[in-house]
Amino acid sequence: RVGSSLARDRVPAKARRRQSMAQWTSGGRARDVVTPLAAATSGARLALAQAEAALQAELQRIEGARAAAVERATAQELEARRAAAERAAQEEELARSEFEQENVRLKTLASYDLAAGAASRELAEASATAERQTRDAHAVVEVARRRAELEVHRLSEHAATAAAAAAAATPSAVGSLASPARGAMEQQEAARWREVPRPVVICVRGAIGGRALCHIPAAREWTVRHLKAAIEAEEGTPLKQQRLISGDRLLEDAEPLRRDGGEPLADVSLMRVDQAWASLLEDVSDGILSLGDLDEEARNDKEIVLAAVRERALELSDASLRLRGDREVVLEAVSRHGDALQYASEELRRDRAVVLAAARNSYDGRAFTWASDELFKRADFVLPALVISQDVLRFAPKALLHSRGFALEAVKLNGRALQHLPDFQDDWQVVFEAIVGCPDAFACAGDTFRASAEVVRELSLFATNGTALQKSRLRAALETAGAAAAGASCTCACACAPE
Repeated sequence: RVGSSLARDRVPAKARRRQSMAQWTSGGRARDVVTPLAAATSGARLALAQAEAALQAELQRIEGARAAAVERATAQELEARRAAAERAAQEEELARSEFEQENVRLKTLASYDLAAGAASRELAEASATAERQTRDAHAVVEVARRRAELEVHRLSEHAATAAAAAAAATPSAVGSLASPARGAMEQQEAARWREVPRPVVICVRGAIGGRALCHIPAAREWTVRHLKAAIEAEEGTPLKQQRLISGDRLLEDAEPLRRDGGEPLADVSLMRVDQAWASLLEDVSDGILSLGDLDEEARNDKEIVLAAVRERALELSDASLRLRGDREVVLEAVSRHGDALQYASEELRRDRAVVLAAARNSYDGRAFTWASDELFKRADFVLPALVISQDVLRFAPKALLHSRGFALEAVKLNGRALQHLPDFQDDWQVVFEAIVGCPDAFACAGDTFRASAEVVRELSLFATNGTALQKSRLRAALETAGAAAAGASCTCACACAPE
């Protein structure tokens, strides 16, 4: 300060005045600039404070809205979960109730089925027993009747012999009493007795020792089963345990009591089988047991398998591999149900007779599906098979289907075979042979014939009348249409040929 004041004292007053004026002037100008800037700065700060306050208020509002939304969403989610849990509980309860009800229903049905099955088996056993008893009773009655007839014949012969002896002893007395009419009546009576067929007496012998066990008076129309029932009534061996042998051949129940030459049997050999095995065979035959219920040894027994497939052919699938290749067993099965062929051995599925027998006993020849492919290459198999079903041509090779000779023979046997012979549907001779045997086969003929009004008219008349004249007229109409079509195709070919 001291220095400043000394310096000031040295400056002249006029200079100090000029300096003071300059400072005052510059200070005023600065104030003129700074004051508006300060005011603007204050306004900006105020606006910024207000914006910050508004922003803070907006943030608080957004945060509150977000919190409210979260709360609402949480509440809705909780409500949805609660509702879903309630629905799940209700559905579970309903499902449990339905399951229990279904369980009860199934158990009830199962008990009903078991009861019905037991009742059916009891009824089947009772029916089988009653049938056997009825057959046995009929056999006993038949044996008694035959014995009575034999006794009547014996007494008649004895009476005739006594009358002849008496007539020879007293010729005069007899001659005086006899008259021509009486003699004629006696001759007629004797002739009538001679014409009455006498019962056949069959000697039943043991199979091992050959000892005679009993003599059975049998009717000529009896079968082996009748004889077995009579043996049971006479000798006591149950029918199911009997096996009758004539020569070296086992007799089947259904065959008649005849030799190969037609003469009645004079004697048979009786072989008794084990009672348990016979009961098993009877249960299989009656359907109480199936082959699938038996062990491997029983399923390899030919007689048991035959008894099963006679009643239920498809049980061939449960037979042993050896018996599925046995021709007699397989023929018995396919004769009952052709679909049993699918269970036969490969060798028997190549057997012509076995496959044809199966096809005859299947729906629309369905058994051809399981036949060997080798058979369809043979015309001597396909042609007889056509009589059963025209669908056999679906399996035939193209070499056969392209043969005109084969096509002619095929449509003669089955007119519907024309639908599988497209190469010959425009051949008038093949079409003629097809529609003569089966007018419906005309639907498979070529367009040439189906578009011909004359052919359609002649076929309609032939289907109505069927006379030889109408047949010849149909043949002529087909030939004319075929020739016209051949000529048109030839002309077209010539026109299209290059010069």
